[in-house]
Amino acid sequence: NKRVIFTFEMVSSGEVPDGMTIDKRGNLWVADNGGGR
Repeated sequence: NKRVIFTFEMVSSGEVPDGMTIDKRGNLWVADNGGGR
């Protein structure tokens, strides 16, 4: 049951995925490098 939910090519600010996890409620959390403020 694979499906794409986000494509990082759509982001133009240089952010790249740096890890992910799913919490106990089923929410997907993705850390990105370069997205900090």
